Amino acid sequence: GAPRWHLWQVVNEAAAAVDKSDALIVIGSTCSTYSAFRLVLRAAKEGKPVALLNKGPTRMHKAGIPLAVEVELACGDALEAIAQELVEKDRRGDGAQADAEVSRASAA
Repeated sequence: GAPRWHLWQVVNEAAAAVDKSDALIVIGSTCSTYSAFRLVLRAAKEGKPVALLNKGPTRMHKAGIPLAVEVELACGDALEAIAQELVEKDRRGDGAQADAEVSRASAA
């Protein structure tokens, strides 16, 4: 396995990314592991909106974490539709806006 120090580095970097973000988007995860769920708890504690794209119940539901947006779809289908929309925006000349949307999404 990976050296223990490396795992803590990843945990710290993920926490820092949540701290710098405006919101958190959870895609395709039930957050059943604490390593993922702690990021949701951190965002919720900081008052940041949490959005969920997933099929079925999650640990967030069981814990009563408020979700700003919840989309219950297969992640592959939803992400493909989002990517197609961004490509279409780029073709229409809305590329700068599409780039900004992708940047905001990837930062979360």
